[in-house]
Amino acid sequence: MATKQRSPMIERAILFSEKIENLFGVRVIRDGLVTMIPILMIGAFALVLQSFPVEAYQEFINSFAHGFLYDVFHMIYQATFGVLSFYMALSFSISFFSLKSPDKPINMWGVGSVLASYMIMIGVWSKDFSVSDLGATSAFLAILTSIISSHIFYAVSQKVSNYGIYIHGADSRLGSTIDALLPSAVTVIIAALISFLVTLSGQPTVHDLITSFFVSAFALINNLFVKGLLFIFASSFLWLFGIHGSDILQGVSDSVFAPLIDANLLAKATGAVPKEILCKPFFDCFILMGGCGSSICLFLAIILFSKNKGMRTIAKTAGFPLLFNINELLVFGLPIVFNPVMVIPFLLVPVTQYLVSYFAIAVGLVPKIVSVVEWTTPVFISGYSATGSVAGSILQLVNILIGVAIYVPFVKLMGSVKDVREEQNRESFVKWFKQVEGSLPPSGLTGLSGIYGDVAKRMALELKDAVREEKFKLYYQPQYDYDGNCIGVEALLRWPVLNWLSVYPPILIQLAREQGILLDMEKRILKRAISQREQVYKRFGRGIKISVNVTGSTLAEKSYWEFLKAQGAENPFDEGFLCIEVTEQDAVVFSEEIISKFKECKELGIKFAIDDFSAGQTSIEYLKNGIFDLLKIDGSLVVGVTDNTRCRNIISSLVALSNSLSIDCVAEYVESEDIRQTLHTIGCNQYQGFLYSAAVPLED
Repeated sequence: MATKQRSPMIERAILFSEKIENLFGVRVIRDGLVTMIPILMIGAFALVLQSFPVEAYQEFINSFAHGFLYDVFHMIYQATFGVLSFYMALSFSISFFSLKSPDKPINMWGVGSVLASYMIMIGVWSKDFSVSDLGATSAFLAILTSIISSHIFYAVSQKVSNYGIYIHGADSRLGSTIDALLPSAVTVIIAALISFLVTLSGQPTVHDLITSFFVSAFALINNLFVKGLLFIFASSFLWLFGIHGSDILQGVSDSVFAPLIDANLLAKATGAVPKEILCKPFFDCFILMGGCGSSICLFLAIILFSKNKGMRTIAKTAGFPLLFNINELLVFGLPIVFNPVMVIPFLLVPVTQYLVSYFAIAVGLVPKIVSVVEWTTPVFISGYSATGSVAGSILQLVNILIGVAIYVPFVKLMGSVKDVREEQNRESFVKWFKQVEGSLPPSGLTGLSGIYGDVAKRMALELKDAVREEKFKLYYQPQYDYDGNCIGVEALLRWPVLNWLSVYPPILIQLAREQGILLDMEKRILKRAISQREQVYKRFGRGIKISVNVTGSTLAEKSYWEFLKAQGAENPFDEGFLCIEVTEQDAVVFSEEIISKFKECKELGIKFAIDDFSAGQTSIEYLKNGIFDLLKIDGSLVVGVTDNTRCRNIISSLVALSNSLSIDCVAEYVESEDIRQTLHTIGCNQYQGFLYSAAVPLED
């Protein structure tokens, strides 16, 4: 695949992104967050269903079967988002040990030690501890504890191993468990000592210390406007590290901004004029639209302006929860976390919206907030409900337009960076596949882990769509005889819509097989080739054959033979027009039934060829039944025919064998005049290769 010219900005963004992504801690957090996406999705939908802001709906779920539905949604939410930080500690520790030792099983003793350390740090031993302490408000502590404790366990394990002081048990399982005692003890004891030192500071737990720090920091600022600006900036900034900023700053929100809405409500109730601009609904309604970073703006920028299919898929998946200001799936899925390209807009958008909203309310363009609005209330409805005026909804629209405008150039840049990275990963994947093609793992390509597994899964899903929607194209490579007459063309599958022209064809076959669409794909390819025969005739004249590749596994399917006969009945074949090339991926089992199918189709005028003879699964067995009309010599022999005596002798023998059996012989990979002349001298006079043409669209 030719390397495309890229702008200096994209090059710098790629280099910087690679530096960030290659940091071990970043990889741990990103992988951990991706692993949590199923939990986040389940929790998000449970929260939406529990708090859907329609009065009639709320009455129904609270009254039906004595609140059964509400209780179910609440249970699911509490079991997911309600203990989110616990899942984070678990996921990050698993990610850590998986990345540290990718070829070994995950160190579950290490994971257990990290979880124990986290429970100590969160204050499970405290009489004031409650399950709610395990929620999103403790996300920062979960990240900090899991990364540090994992490092401690791993470092101690390595040291102990190096000095050879492990105690070995009677069996391997018991021995490994005993070996983990010292690293586990050190890890947990350090967590306990830190927690004890924190209690000496007057704070019950580490989480309380973190909360107290932020509250104290904001208390130093006297100007309320500056406090609000710093609050929204800090909240967004923390999100860039995978930390729920709004939850971490919950103490600040409760102590500084929550009382201000009460003042406005009291003024409204007493007939006075509300005076406060800043309050919790101010942030929820006009800035945190779709969640932190005004994620609804990011969503719209991707849907309206991004061409990157992966980004659009994630955005569409996250769209419904975003309506209710639940943005974890979008933020963790893109990701925004540790993404240098998105730092500027993710911080700039909420700050800009804060300034615009504050000004609009301060000068009276929008009424002050006089109603408490649930934070899950969708945009526009929330703006109207909070202010009691359509001006509130208009302000939200203005803020969304501003946010989208800021996000767009960065979304496009991020898409370009992702496209380049995906292209690099695909090229690397293809090189790897060629090296291991003969010994693929039992799980197949889509069962791989890591980058190659990700590439294979994306390619497989997109291939499935391309086959179903027939987005593929057929390219044709001509075949010539020694006198320069075109005797046929081979139809070859290409996927130009995705710019994967150089994808190794066996990869597509393997992915199609794993997706269960190989039979369907090969039927569609054949039908497309048949439909284009008049164009082939117009270009080369009648009497030209079109060769189409088919795998042995497809020939084992009864429906394919019925399909072939149906095609011949619908559009009778000219004698020798269609040639089915049996490829090397699967050996053909020549049962009596299969042989009869071959003969029935030969009576329709269809010819059969052995592709890449002498390679893969093909063998002399293919020749003894008189089924095949054409033998194609494998290119690995042809390219060596001028310099390698053994290649020349093998081809000479194959030509003699095919002549004795009245089978035509075509040499592939004929790339130079020297190769053609050498083949001619040993009796091979039909050729296919770059000497004549690469595979090109029929119109070319």
